[in-house]
Amino acid sequence: MLHHSDVVIVGGGLIGSSIAFYLAKSGVKVAVLEVPILPVPLQECREHRRR
Repeated sequence: MLHHSDVVIVGGGLIGSSIAFYLAKSGVKVAVLEVPILPVPLQECREHRRR
């Protein structure tokens, strides 16, 4: 599926999402790209604490 946007914002943090909100509110087609946060396996968390 192909989507068309007028503006692409890389990063959906505080600034990126605020800009996207106000652009969309003014009628601009906005796409926000964000890297998914992957869960850290529990074993890695335990290993990190030992160091």
